[in-house]
Amino acid sequence: MLFETLCDSNGVDHVELFIEALEDETAEKVLKKLEAFEQLTFAEHMSAEHIKKIEGKLFEVRIRINADCYRFFGTTRGDTFYMVHAIKKKADKPKRKDIDLAVRRISNLN
Repeated sequence: MLFETLCDSNGVDHVELFIEALEDETAEKVLKKLEAFEQLTFAEHMSAEHIKKIEGKLFEVRIRINADCYRFFGTTRGDTFYMVHAIKKKADKPKRKDIDLAVRRISNLN
């Protein structure tokens, strides 16, 4: 499964901006984890603990780096996971505003 980021209607790639804002070492580790995940099949992802269906077509991919957890929200189309929103975990469940934002960005996809 490939992992891709998508720009919003204004051409802004929020996931890329999120990763760029991380410390260099952390950003490198996050990108390495995403690259490793690309080696897994769709079925392997769906049975793994790092990906979870939130609602409808919205999924989250969790990446743990030391004590921190990063969540990447998106949707799947074919063998590609399109990431539209990312946060650093602060609670067990994502906040409604993050879910709504990701759903809104997904609904704007063609």
